[in-house]
Order: sequence, then structure tokens, then C-alpha cells
Amino acid sequence: MFEIAYNSFSWLLNASSQKDGAFSFLFAILGICVWKPIAPLPPGPRGLPIVGYLPFLGFDNLHQAFTDLAGAYGPIYKLWLRSKLTIVISSPSLVKEAVRDHDVALSERDPSIAAQVITFAANDIAFDSYSSPSWKNKRKILATDMLSNANINAFYGLRREQVMKTVWDVYKNVGKPFDIGELAFLTAINATIGLMWGGKLRGKEGAKIEGHFKDLSSQIMVLLARPNISDVFPSIARFDVQGIEREMKKILQSFNELFDSVIELRKNAATENEKVNGMSGRKSDFLQILLDLHNESEDSATSFTMEHIKGILMDILVGGTDTASTTTEWVMAELMQHP
Repeated sequence: MFEIAYNSFSWLLNASSQKDGAFSFLFAILGICVWKPIAPLPPGPRGLPIVGYLPFLGFDNLHQAFTDLAGAYGPIYKLWLRSKLTIVISSPSLVKEAVRDHDVALSERDPSIAAQVITFAANDIAFDSYSSPSWKNKRKILATDMLSNANINAFYGLRREQVMKTVWDVYKNVGKPFDIGELAFLTAINATIGLMWGGKLRGKEGAKIEGHFKDLSSQIMVLLARPNISDVFPSIARFDVQGIEREMKKILQSFNELFDSVIELRKNAATENEKVNGMSGRKSDFLQILLDLHNESEDSATSFTMEHIKGILMDILVGGTDTASTTTEWVMAELMQHP
């Protein structure tokens, strides 16, 4: 590649002395731009024009499709999804190299429409742009203020209480069938909500969501993982052909009403505590930490908005519950099928 560019430049110098030098100059510049060096791509399956490999992936068992492709093309391979080039890695050593050694270069994400909706327009940590000041601020808050050793240790008793309650429920029902996924989810959600705002789901909206929270959380994961044609063809995104955006907005409305209810209750409780006890009566759970930051930065250029608060709460609430319960359920299912 470099040799082609060099030869083009040499030819440019010779041709520029002739009367058609101006035309030759433009032609040579185009040649240098077209033949600029690029990094070699890994192997991968051939796709179709316009749609790429998209029709061959299927929509039901993507993890199996990716596993089969890794067996055919190795631990790193390329996929063309329409005009988007996707590089897939399935080796632990390559994943480690990507997320640790080259995390700055590979940390940006391309949030899907479903992800943008459920995270309050990507105002969370998982899907916000790595290069934005707001992401770095939220990441710092999560790591140093909310998930510090001192803060986590302060809630050890609450976590232990929830785990012991789960163990006791299993012990009382020895010999009887039970839903391990449901039990693991209830343990995780109770512990997570205790960490977030120190109690159960509050108010009318809390009671409405509590009964089918696992279903809502599972629906979020399904919609996030479902291939959306609107993500691949942005020109038709406004039509929402598969209805994924509409479904996600319905789920978002339920969580938004819940968060508004909890935040309002906390603000009212904080006001009453300050009147009676001063600052000492204020709680120090995750929600209060976020509200304090919101109040401190209301008038600053890098304000911590209510959408930021809700986005972080969504990350913790869904990420801290569904993942643990789903992993537990899958592990137990695999152990039962392959003892």
C-alpha cells in the first residue's frame, strides 16, 4: 500500500511539469486517498449485497450462531451487518486484551434504539458515550461514592439478611418443587432496592410493578437482545416496523413513574428530617447520594440532571437483579441436565 502511494507521488512530480499537470495532480491525490493503508481484517463469512450476513444469523439462538461461526473462522472474525462492519471476539484472552489493554480505543458503544429508550436517552453509564464529560462524572460517582468499600460494608447486614431469608425459605420447602430463578430474583431485588433507597418498592406504582417486576426486567433483556431492523436501516427507524421501540416505551413509563414516586417520597422525607433533626437525619443510600449531587450541580455547566439519576438507577436495578438470577437459573438447569 505504501509503495503504491509513493509511486503515485513520484508520478505526480513528473507529470506536474507538463501542461496537463493540474489534472494529473488531482488524479494522483485521488490515488493516494483511495490506496491509503488500512489494517488487515480477520476472516469471516461472505454476506449478500446491501444486507450483508444479517439474513443468515437468525433471530432465536444468536449465541449458538456466533459459537458456530467461531468454530469455523476462529476466535476473532468479521461480520457485515448491512453496511456496518462488526468484529466478533470469543476468546477469553482476546476479550481481556480488548477490555483491559485497549479499553480506551474500544470502549465506545453504538446504543440500539431499545437501549436509548430504556436508559432515558443513553443518560446512564452503560450506553453513554465514553468521551463525554457526563459519562466520566457518572462513572466516578458510581465507583468512588456509591460502590466504595465503606458504603458497601455499611449495607452488609441488609445483604446477609436477604440471603439468610432465602436459605430459610429453601430449608422450609425441602422436598417440594420451587422456581430457583424466581427465588434468586427476589433475593437480588430486595437487596438491591435496600441499597438504592433503603426499602421496598414504594407507593401505588411500586405495588403495581412489584408483582410483575421480574417479567418487566426479562422483557427489557429480550428487547435489548432482539435484532431490530431499525438499527440496521436507520432510514426506516421512524416506522418502528417490529414495534420494539413502542414496547420499550411502555416499560419505560412504568419505571419512570416508579422513580418519580420514590424520588418525591425521598425529597419529602429529607425535608421533614432536616426540619426535625437537621442534616443528621438524612439517609445515605444510593438515591440520596445522587439527589445530593443533583442539588449541588443544578446551576453548574456540568449539571447532574434527573435523567442522569434515573439512568443510573435503571442500570443498577436491572443490571443488579436480572443478571444474577438468570445466571443462577441457567447454571442450575445445566447441572440438572448434565449432572
